[in-house]
Amino acid sequence: MAFYNNVIAGAAGAGSAGGATDYQISKSLRFNSSDSSYLSRTPSSASNRRTWTWSGWVKRSGIGTNDPIFEVAGSSTKATQFALKFHSNDYISIDYGGAFYLQTTRLFRDPSAWMHLVVVVDTTLSTADNRVRLYINGIEETVFTTRNNPNQNEDLAVNRTAAHAISASSNSLDGYLADVHFIDGQALAPTDFGEYDANNVWQAKKFTHGTAKHLGDWINDTVGTPYGSAVNGSDKAFDGNDSTGAAPNTGTAFVFTPSTPITGISKVRIRALRDSSQSDDDGLQLNGTEIGSNWTAGAAVSEVEITVNNLTSLRWETNSISHWYKVYKIEIYYGGAYHTLVPGDINSFNLDFEDTTTNQALGYDASIDSPARNNRGGFDAVLYTGTGSDQTIKGLAFQPDLVWIKTRNEAENHFIVDSVRGVANQLYANSNGQEYTNANRFKAFNPNGFTVGTTDDTNQSSNSFVAWAWKAGGPSTSNTTGSITSSVSADNTYGFSVVSYTGATGAQTVGHGLSSAPKFIIAKNRDSSSDWIVYHEDLDSSYPEDKFLRLNQTNSTSTSADYWGSGGVTNSVFGVDNGILINSNSQKVIAYCWSEVSGYSKFDSYSGGTNPKTITTGFKPRFLLIKRTDTTNHWMLIDSKRGGTQKLGADTNVSENNNATLGDASQNIVEFLDDGFKLTTTNAGTNTSGGTYIYAAFGDRAGNNWTTNNLIATAGLDTAAQGFDVVTWTANGSNQSITGLGFQPDLIWAKSQNTGSTPHLLVDSVRGVSQVLSSHSTGAEQDYSGISGLISSFNSDGFDTGGNSDIATNNRSFVAWCWKAGGSASSNSNGSITSSVSANDTYGFSIVTYTGTGSNATVGHGLSSAPKWIVVKDRSQATGWAVYHDAIGTSTNNYIELQSAGAAGQDNTAFQNTAPTNSVFSIGTKAAVNSSGDNFVAYCWSEISGFSRFGSYTGTASSGNKVTTGFKTKFVLIKRVGNASDGETTYGGWGMYQEGETDKQLMANCSGEEGVRGNCNAGSNTRDIQASVVFNNDGFTLSSGWYEQNDTGVLYIYAAFADKPPGEIIDSLIDTPTNYEADSGNNGGNYCTLNPLDNATTLSNGNLTITGSSSSFKGVRSTIGMSSGKWYMECKVTAYSSSTSSAPGIWNGDDTSLNTGGGSYGNAYLFVTDYASNYRIYVNKGSSNPYSEAGSISAGDIIGIALDLDNGKCYVHINGTYLNSGNSVYSTWPADTYYFGGYEYTSGNQLDFNFGQRPFAYTPRTGHKSLCTTNLADPTIADGSTAMDAALYTGTGSTQTISGLGLSPDLVWIKRRSGAAIHVLNDALRGAGEQLSSNSSDGETTNTNNFAAFTSDGFTVGTGSGTNASPETHVAWAWDAGSSTVSNTNGSITSSVRANASAGFSITQYQGSGAADTIGHGLNASPSIVFFKPTSSAGDWFVYTDVIDGSLDYLKLNSVDAKNNSTWTDLLTSASVLEMEGSSTAINASGVTYIAYCFAPVEGYSAFGSYTGNGSTNGPFVYTGFRPKFLLYKRTDAADTVGWILTDSERNSYNVIDDYLATNTNSAEGTTNIVDFLSNGFKMRIGGADGNISAGNYVYACFAEHPFKTARAR
Repeated sequence: MAFYNNVIAGAAGAGSAGGATDYQISKSLRFNSSDSSYLSRTPSSASNRRTWTWSGWVKRSGIGTNDPIFEVAGSSTKATQFALKFHSNDYISIDYGGAFYLQTTRLFRDPSAWMHLVVVVDTTLSTADNRVRLYINGIEETVFTTRNNPNQNEDLAVNRTAAHAISASSNSLDGYLADVHFIDGQALAPTDFGEYDANNVWQAKKFTHGTAKHLGDWINDTVGTPYGSAVNGSDKAFDGNDSTGAAPNTGTAFVFTPSTPITGISKVRIRALRDSSQSDDDGLQLNGTEIGSNWTAGAAVSEVEITVNNLTSLRWETNSISHWYKVYKIEIYYGGAYHTLVPGDINSFNLDFEDTTTNQALGYDASIDSPARNNRGGFDAVLYTGTGSDQTIKGLAFQPDLVWIKTRNEAENHFIVDSVRGVANQLYANSNGQEYTNANRFKAFNPNGFTVGTTDDTNQSSNSFVAWAWKAGGPSTSNTTGSITSSVSADNTYGFSVVSYTGATGAQTVGHGLSSAPKFIIAKNRDSSSDWIVYHEDLDSSYPEDKFLRLNQTNSTSTSADYWGSGGVTNSVFGVDNGILINSNSQKVIAYCWSEVSGYSKFDSYSGGTNPKTITTGFKPRFLLIKRTDTTNHWMLIDSKRGGTQKLGADTNVSENNNATLGDASQNIVEFLDDGFKLTTTNAGTNTSGGTYIYAAFGDRAGNNWTTNNLIATAGLDTAAQGFDVVTWTANGSNQSITGLGFQPDLIWAKSQNTGSTPHLLVDSVRGVSQVLSSHSTGAEQDYSGISGLISSFNSDGFDTGGNSDIATNNRSFVAWCWKAGGSASSNSNGSITSSVSANDTYGFSIVTYTGTGSNATVGHGLSSAPKWIVVKDRSQATGWAVYHDAIGTSTNNYIELQSAGAAGQDNTAFQNTAPTNSVFSIGTKAAVNSSGDNFVAYCWSEISGFSRFGSYTGTASSGNKVTTGFKTKFVLIKRVGNASDGETTYGGWGMYQEGETDKQLMANCSGEEGVRGNCNAGSNTRDIQASVVFNNDGFTLSSGWYEQNDTGVLYIYAAFADKPPGEIIDSLIDTPTNYEADSGNNGGNYCTLNPLDNATTLSNGNLTITGSSSSFKGVRSTIGMSSGKWYMECKVTAYSSSTSSAPGIWNGDDTSLNTGGGSYGNAYLFVTDYASNYRIYVNKGSSNPYSEAGSISAGDIIGIALDLDNGKCYVHINGTYLNSGNSVYSTWPADTYYFGGYEYTSGNQLDFNFGQRPFAYTPRTGHKSLCTTNLADPTIADGSTAMDAALYTGTGSTQTISGLGLSPDLVWIKRRSGAAIHVLNDALRGAGEQLSSNSSDGETTNTNNFAAFTSDGFTVGTGSGTNASPETHVAWAWDAGSSTVSNTNGSITSSVRANASAGFSITQYQGSGAADTIGHGLNASPSIVFFKPTSSAGDWFVYTDVIDGSLDYLKLNSVDAKNNSTWTDLLTSASVLEMEGSSTAINASGVTYIAYCFAPVEGYSAFGSYTGNGSTNGPFVYTGFRPKFLLYKRTDAADTVGWILTDSERNSYNVIDDYLATNTNSAEGTTNIVDFLSNGFKMRIGGADGNISAGNYVYACFAEHPFKTARAR
């Protein structure tokens, strides 16, 4: 058992270095349920199934869907099944055994922001409700609809050796995850992962596993069993639980020893118990010293602190007559705090999703400390095929300083070159020869690889090579640390240095440049023929400097006193003795030095014999060098690039797996594991009984990694100039320009979709636009130069068609598949036949023309890696299309033809049954590929990760057969290569499928129209094609069992190409819970998405995709509103069926205007579409078209919108070209809140939005920002409780002070909840005890029993029954109106004002004049709503506002009446005064004293507006720009039954908000599901009742907990 120093539950955040302000989560991972996207892992060994902690940040996309977050699949028992998920009813459930054993009452329906979930499991606890605990944003969830706890000490499913999943393979998560942690063996606190900042917002903080430093493994040397039962097992001393202890069985001891002594500590604290009859003080020992006397026999459990210098061992025993010591807990003191030793977290992991180098990298465990987050930044291996000509080898993530090259398939020397000696100076690892110079073997070290010359040992034509490369420090520098001055290139991050020095007389030391002592050194005398000398720390446990091996020999370990010098190997130097091979006077020496870097490199030893034998390195190895040390044997070189069965010998030049020299290859098998490697056979070379071995291992990646499923890391290739695309168009009977590719094609394959009489047309830039071939025909190339043209030109963005009926017949639909090669062709002499080649290495495609010889030959293809798909056609005569495909290339059935539906057969005369190499492909004597004197064309594709895939699959005859390509597939060509199970051989055509038309197959081997077999069948069967393909984010799925694509047991081959528009389909996003500014590119933070709460369109892909699904216009808005600033977004038109069918744009208004159907275009304020071959900008729900210009939108287009609300401008581009010559397309933007968004109309359309969470395809206009919370303006009020707060209390009947508000209140509004009582309003301007009531028209009364005083953070109530009746519950709402009352002379009437202008609130007292006068209000902004009340006489509460319909209206706070239109117009228009326009008994009667509570909106803190009800429990969503604390609302268009409704988050800390009070009545609190408070607004959940009557209009006043910039989901 391994043990680490960690922190137990309750030690909140102890040992953490990061805080809320300095920890940045930079990436999240998006999951899309329709794609079945998830991460999966099966632990290699079970661990603690009773105690663990899961933590993660979650942002939901789906609402009302089953969204699994973390699960273990299994049968419905607690021991085999576990699931943490959002239920379709929107509560969180923790299911541990097939039933909802824990189900929250709280509902989670906020898709706009992040929340933090922590699940803590500890079934060892005696209190049942503490065994499974759930925390939301740092607060423990305590209210559950269902709660059934596991039994004490019950093993649950998590941590068993079964499949674990993040998300799930079925019903996958619809949403985002970030910074996911699993802590094995510890029940931690949420404060270990987060903390509240100064504004009371829960923030992420760095989790450090509770440790300040790693203390290493503890070895359990225990022999025996626990005393009494397993509850006393040795693990109980390390479970962090004071109530469980470890006692060994009679006559045995528990002994624990750190693998290395633990230093840097000063004290150890042990909690233990000594049996009453245990008489032996030596029964408990620390570092071999008796400490048992510190405990009194028979006394209670106690803790003893012992001073130590380090920690080497701990031992306790039960004597021979069953009297024991029992140890409960061990703590170590360092860094100023105690830390508890707990079990090693073998299954712990942290998924931060930051490594986006590959899709698989998204599942890398970040908890292991690996350098620079990329182990391949320090070492990597590459494979290549020799060309005989200079060639550059790419693919490294660094510029290497040491390269070791070996031919794999022939006997050639091991070639070693480094940057310190120079590229022309070389050594052989398997030879003792001195350094030699040859400038033609190795030419250069490059930023991502190296260049080799023409010699056989590095680049012999057609030979296979492996190169291992290490990064040091680049140019060397002088090092004078040792007695010999050395020249050193060192990289401490990866622990590697190249050291060059000249030997001297006598024992010397040499500076190596590393900060820690090397554990592995390989050195060679450059000037003489002498052996390579190897130092390895594990050659001797005491004096490794006396031991050495020879790299170029098989010898066992040699001994020579002080061979590496009496000084040995230290943190600065290594020693070399006098006169030895690597210290000969005046002779130059090179030394390669490696220190050990945790998570990246390991230099250790093991004993052989066990089968299988697992070696733990702490990372997944990329490279292993293994040497038996007790007897002669070879140095085994194994790497994961070649595979664990492929071995080379460092000491010999023999080829790979040379059985005669290296031993049977099948007997040297290494399996690379996530945290080490496994030897799966017993053999002399790596694993024989009694053998001792050393090894050097370099990391591929750290362990505990997860497999990604249907998740995309990056856009991969630079898709601004794509290598493949599909374009469709409708012919007009004459010449046309087909555009929208984004590149100039070199191969066009075109076909009519709806007519069976037109041929497939293949035209390429090498043969010329007039030379045409047809894939369904054996016919020779046809010259169209004298006929009405087909393709007339290749253009920068597409091509021009001619007037020929095969491509121009009016109203026919056409499709063209287009590839980009390399433009103009050039001569290629790599093969025995000289070819003419146009090659595009980036996208792995070349067009090759050559002349046949009739004899076996090779042809240069121009690509840097071997093609996996080649299609060859004789241009000169009628022959079949010969196809090479990697999946069947050298198999029994290795030949197939493109124009034929027939099965594959054997024909070795076509491609010589020889796989292509990195430079050539082979052709035989078959006329179809090599008829003498004939001209040929070959289309060659190599496989490019993330772009193309050429593979095979086996049919299942059932829907759901998924084929993984590793990218979102745009186009796939499928061919069966075997006969149907029923003997029907005619159903074997080449099916062509493309995104958007998955059930409309074309056949490459016939001219039939789309979806109809027709003449595709050589027989009489003309049934329609029933095949169907569904394209996924990482491949395609066969959704039928049709013969041509999915017959039972039949092998199929395919060619697939990616749908990779710029920035498109990336699941690793910068949408994260932490706001941060990036050094380059877009800032990170909580990003805008489309809002599913808008009740409109069909959304997917993390609410960034709109898919058309209806025949009425439906709009959707973004989750972030914009009222100022400059903002930019992009929309990719993925599928587009017709003009105005779907469009991106800009919205305003509430969500009830989005889904009205008809011709209102989703009620967009502005949208971008096309009509009648013109780009068009429509505004005001499509009522006008202020701008248009020539052009049409098509699938693949990127539409960019730049909105400048500061200057009232809007700019639109199509694929980077701005409309209106770069000028604004519309410039009328009245003050309002606007939203990016889109609408959908008909099925078959799809829009993909990007607000900046992935890279933009085009650079935004200057000053325009991505739409995320980081880029929102800093709020005036960061914590709403400092301006408005609420408090709950229980009446006592005696004077009591209510404290704890976040402000010093100036207006306090109190209402009894549990019974009928008046509303009591007091303000500091009028004075404590001067009472008003919102449910009464009475004037001001004095009642200090109800309200006695204002305090600095609350108020005091007296004995009055209105505010302090016992034991009634009460709520109080409080506002801060500034620190003092002032006389305000801004108006014609002097007023008394208490104002908090920054919070938009003032209390204004004045005396009415009955005339047109003005009254200063002190806000410095125009108020949106004012509550007026006469205080010197009775009178109704009048509420004036202009937010309902833009004009001035009034309502009564103490009434249910509808609004009235005011004849006044200017009351609320001034930033300084209230403009009374005459006499009004309501607010300006002569001689009457009034109080006015004035509110102006403050962005991020308060909002005043209106919305329209829809009568549904899925009511309207209202955007406020903050997370609400308090909401007051009222129907305005008609009288209602309740009046003004008061809700708040103090009474309901979670959704749904269901406690309400009414301002106009003294009634007790009512309860009904009313509203959800969300991170950016609120959503009505009351259906068909007051607050949400269908078509009813409502006014609201809302105040914030926190601005949306920092708010968490609720």
